[in-house]
Amino acid sequence: NLFAQPLAGGEGQSHQSNTLMGSEARAVTQGGGGTIHFGEAEFVAQEEMDRRTGYWWSPDERFIAVEKFDEAPVHVFTRASIGAAGTKTYEQRYPAAGTPNVLVELYVMRPDGSGQVKVDLGSNPDIYLARVDWTPDGKTLLVQRQSRDQKTLDMLRVDPETGKAIVLFTEKAGAKSWLNLSDDYKPMKDGSLIWRSERDGFGHLYRWTPGGNWTQLTKGPWVVTGLIGVDEGAKGSGG
Repeated sequence: NLFAQPLAGGEGQSHQSNTLMGSEARAVTQGGGGTIHFGEAEFVAQEEMDRRTGYWWSPDERFIAVEKFDEAPVHVFTRASIGAAGTKTYEQRYPAAGTPNVLVELYVMRPDGSGQVKVDLGSNPDIYLARVDWTPDGKTLLVQRQSRDQKTLDMLRVDPETGKAIVLFTEKAGAKSWLNLSDDYKPMKDGSLIWRSERDGFGHLYRWTPGGNWTQLTKGPWVVTGLIGVDEGAKGSGG
């Protein structure tokens, strides 16, 4: 299960979570154990998607988005561990290519675990929970949902009060390729999004606006390898 520890003490330090929880660590989730995990990144996320966490605080600390996964469907393999002290065999759940993955769900709740709502990730359970982020005002959760074949990536906008989700936009891979996940994106205060895409054959930055319009910010026979920061107050042509 996921536990939260309020940060008490320090002059001027005040947290919404302290008000809800007091000063003692307490469980945010219930029902974890065995094959059920809360607040963790599953094996595939850590090894293949470069996602190391399974929980995300909202900027105003009113909510926590928490991943739940059940690894019961994942096949168990017998593996060998060879070392100086000898050889041992042990059983491990391993999601080999083409075999069942964990079942992933996403929930939003308050820091004390109350008000829990399930995020609508769609009717197909065989997906990847690629990325989860909050908008700067903490009013919206942004969820990247990738298809099992890694050819489609949906950006979902989620209402944290209800769990209802809508698709903001979709990235699709070419016929003989797949979509590379990236951390080179940034939600902006005005509701727009800086987004890295390989849609023109090279990895470049684009700006998406809530009206569904795209502006390409970088262009050329080269790739953007990292988004270091964004000066939201700067004015430019956007070309």
